[in-house]
Amino acid sequence: MLKKFVDFFLIVLVLIYILFEELVWEKIAKPIVRIITRLLSKFNFFEDFLLKIEKLNSYTILFIFLILFTFVELLGIYAFMIFFQGKIFFAIFVYILKLPLAVFILWFFNLTKDKLLQFSWFRFLYKIMIFFVSKIKDFRIYILVKDKIYEIKEYINFKFNASDGIIKAKILKIYQKLK
Repeated sequence: MLKKFVDFFLIVLVLIYILFEELVWEKIAKPIVRIITRLLSKFNFFEDFLLKIEKLNSYTILFIFLILFTFVELLGIYAFMIFFQGKIFFAIFVYILKLPLAVFILWFFNLTKDKLLQFSWFRFLYKIMIFFVSKIKDFRIYILVKDKIYEIKEYINFKFNASDGIIKAKILKIYQKLK
């Protein structure tokens, strides 16, 4: 019984992680960062902004990063709390509000990573986080859930494409009759 509970708990955690990694990061955050960076790079002020960030000392960068990161995490905690109060739509709204700031923080982190990693405690925590992410991806449950999600995605794509072909064939048949 305990093993089933632990497996269920791990599956839920893995699903949350996969949802965050696949949906939020890969499908939403990364494309937004790319689009915004491309758009802003066309303006001269963006280059000036990047130069100003690069000229900041590592303590200022750390301070900016920690303030923004703390605010985003507090928004996430708040969304989590109101979710369990039964205010599901408001919780989703609060979580969606935090996404643009989270995207900015990820962009800022990627831009200033070298200076942030100069702090030994930050580098240590970063390495621990990377270690745990790789361990999560090695879990049997992670691999099973990821494979099942892939199968479901393929099935949906097949059904959508198959039905699309059926619909297209019916439309062509009707068109041929009308012609």
